[in-house]
Amino acid sequence: MLAPVLQLLASLTSLKFASNKLGLKGMRILVPALKSLTGLASLDLDGNGIGDKAVRMLVSALPDLT
Repeated sequence: MLAPVLQLLASLTSLKFASNKLGLKGMRILVPALKSLTGLASLDLDGNGIGDKAVRMLVSALPDLT
């Protein structure tokens, strides 16, 4: 999985994860990794079938991002 590698890329500014069918299960893995990407300015999650619960998880990570 890519999540452990993302934690090493704190200076990453853009991440495109469009159309990967992440769903809630994938977001549970991705969101903790996103918290370490403090330089992230753009995140593309289009077409991943994430619902309200996954969006709430993502929003909880936003205060850690710049």
